[in-house]
Amino acid sequence: MLLFKPVHIAMIQIGIKKETRRIWKKPRAKVGSIHLIKTKMLSKENFGAVRIEYRRLEQLREITEEGAWWEGHYTRDEYLKLWKEINPKSPENPWVWVVGFTYIGRL
Repeated sequence: MLLFKPVHIAMIQIGIKKETRRIWKKPRAKVGSIHLIKTKMLSKENFGAVRIEYRRLEQLREITEEGAWWEGHYTRDEYLKLWKEINPKSPENPWVWVVGFTYIGRL
């Protein structure tokens, strides 16, 4: 399972959002694995599934314009601003897992 903000669900389902960045101590998604996408941890409701295509570790501020695009068609500056809004207690330049995925529909 991967949790997303409600605003991102439609973006994932139509193929606009294809990456997510996460502060994980160790990776929680293996390449090739399939994860339900949800907006609430304990909810039985899901919005389909994604297949993990790749993952890598990088510092947040290393995000490129292309990476911001795959995060949901943002510019780099828009994405970094959004990150701070979603993660207000995050360090300025944390190490993040970049997880690329493909939406595969409802299971």
